[in-house]
Amino acid sequence: MCGARQVEKTWSIDQFGQAEFRNVATIDFEKRPTLKPLFTGDLSPAVLVEQLELATGQRIRPGEALLFLDEIQACPRAVTALRYFHEELPSLRVVAAGSLLDFALAEVSVPVGRVSSLEMHPLTFREYLQAIPVASSTSDLAGHAVLRAGRVLSWPSRARAGVSVRLARAAEWLETAAHLVDRVIPPVPMRQWVISVPKRLRCFLADRPSAVAALTRIFVSRVERLICTAAGSTRDGHRPSAARPRLGAVSFLHRFGSALNHHVHLRA
Repeated sequence: MCGARQVEKTWSIDQFGQAEFRNVATIDFEKRPTLKPLFTGDLSPAVLVEQLELATGQRIRPGEALLFLDEIQACPRAVTALRYFHEELPSLRVVAAGSLLDFALAEVSVPVGRVSSLEMHPLTFREYLQAIPVASSTSDLAGHAVLRAGRVLSWPSRARAGVSVRLARAAEWLETAAHLVDRVIPPVPMRQWVISVPKRLRCFLADRPSAVAALTRIFVSRVERLICTAAGSTRDGHRPSAARPRLGAVSFLHRFGSALNHHVHLRA
């Protein structure tokens, strides 16, 4: 299973394994790089299973356990080993996941016909709204957020007034986003790009909107040129404007990282 980072590949596979197998033996090559040398020598499944059991203390029994090779791009030889698991030990179910598999597969021979490949994508905004159990439709989300907050909050009137204003604005933003998804943006394939800047520039961008705007223009322009080049077309000035390929983009400025650290970066 391949896909971008943080689309819950690991969680999905672990939940599947817990539901369908007696136990899940997880081998994470990024958390435990000391396990990678086990795949440098003999790739016989029987030898590998025995060594992995000794190294991790996990039981790996064919027909009972699911062997999960996580972050497999960190150990390209493990990709090659998938072939031998299929041929010599088919009763042991093996699943692998990684975020940079395209680069890893370029270094090794892919076991064609022996490995089934799946790609996991992030939720679209429409799917995200549909996954929220309290909202029967996209238009219900904003109203529910305001109603729920009104029931929970018991602050002084001045604080409640400020929160009400913010909730009202949030409701407008949610309604606008739902309108864009349902009625404006066509259901076409989309891709997310992220640009991060060196630490010394993050503070510079934090309070300079004009610099962020300039960076956004350069960022989107370079992505547009890259996509047009990959598609075999260029945006030259001699072509009619109607025939020039154009990129539609929506960009967001993020001021913090996942650990609430100061990390100014852009997503488009």
